[in-house]
Amino acid sequence: SGSAAAVGAGALIAGIGMQVIGSIVRPAGFCGCVGYKPTVGAINRGGSLDYLSQSCTGVLAATVQDAWQVAIEIAARVGGDPGLPGLEGPMQPPAPVKPRTLALLETAGWRIASAEAKAALEKAVERLKAAGVKIVTRGSHPEVEAAEQAIAEAVSVSVRINDWEWRWPLNSFHERDASKLSRVMLDRMARTATMRPDDYRAALTERARARAVYAKLAGICDGGLTLTAPAAAPVGLGSTGNAVFAVPGSMLGVPAISLPLLREQNLPLGLQHTGFAGSDAAAIGIAAWLVQTLGGEG
Repeated sequence: SGSAAAVGAGALIAGIGMQVIGSIVRPAGFCGCVGYKPTVGAINRGGSLDYLSQSCTGVLAATVQDAWQVAIEIAARVGGDPGLPGLEGPMQPPAPVKPRTLALLETAGWRIASAEAKAALEKAVERLKAAGVKIVTRGSHPEVEAAEQAIAEAVSVSVRINDWEWRWPLNSFHERDASKLSRVMLDRMARTATMRPDDYRAALTERARARAVYAKLAGICDGGLTLTAPAAAPVGLGSTGNAVFAVPGSMLGVPAISLPLLREQNLPLGLQHTGFAGSDAAAIGIAAWLVQTLGGEG
């Protein structure tokens, strides 16, 4: 719902979103629009009362070009998060750039992805191969296998980090009026009560290691490809869908872009391209080429 639904329905050309786990690329994939989560810290979050180190402001848009234009215009005015360089790149959308090599990333979501979602991704991969793009996988290259292992626990690591970072604001809110907190937040408070500083430090160490391992992929490929979700959007308002495919990009802090290029159950499903930290313009150029080459709704 929200920005992704509004853009997907054609009511807006672009909207703003924030992603800690998967709240940009996942809804974009479900709603048939482009979702661009920049490198973490690329767009200033001042005033959002957002305390989480993985949280990142991004854009949901009708096209890749619109996503970049909105992001760079905001960054030109407010910069990035304190202590970080902010979004870097041209004031005009980067031209489409054909990648030489892309890594197909299964992530921990592969085992629960629907057969139709897997088939849609595999069909896109075959078309990319036919267009001259080399695809490397965990079975064909040790660096990809190392990256897969590094992101395998992305959900667990991210939840532990987020739980600890929510500890103090939640305690403050609880003291004011606990009845105003949702069941989800009350459960999070209960989990944080069992955590200690060393637990948080261990999770940060795991995240830093995963980021270092993934960064090594830059030596063999131009980025990664995966799904945005295991299947199309769930029915009803009880769930926003499984974030297992989206959370690796959040944990890694890299640019992640959902492209409306796949379908599952005749509903939109995003093809996700992940780039490398600080190389957002390059990731946008590749994303634009993927849309140009594979077609689709974006």
